Amino acid sequence: MCLLLGKEPGYFQREIPRDERTAEEIPAAIVNIHREIQGMRKQMETMAELTEKIFSKCNANTKQIEDVKVHVRALAKTDYDRACEFLQEALAGGRLNGNDLLLQADEAGIKRSEIMKAKKDLGVQIDISGYGKNQKAWWYMPA
Repeated sequence: MCLLLGKEPGYFQREIPRDERTAEEIPAAIVNIHREIQGMRKQMETMAELTEKIFSKCNANTKQIEDVKVHVRALAKTDYDRACEFLQEALAGGRLNGNDLLLQADEAGIKRSEIMKAKKDLGVQIDISGYGKNQKAWWYMPA
């Protein structure tokens, strides 16, 4: 456009000072084109802001979707997997009374049969102390 009208490049992108605005130098068509270009520039800035907002919302939704996936994976675990995790976490701090451990597993909704399978597969060992009514079984993970 600048080359066709004989103006330097970027002439229509700048703000036209008041002292340069004379009817002979600036035809009405050029003034209208200049206004349209300025309006389009503002629209493009607005579109860029909206696009950035949309992308930030998409990222937030992606984060929420990932959180949902984590919860779904947790629900999709088998009873055996849950029993293995329970035993590993419970016995990580050292040995525990077997009866207390089984009661905790019951409260967590883990079947005793699954706990026993996991105990065997994980190699949980048992120390028995006391006799008769005072007998206790201590479960622990080998070193």
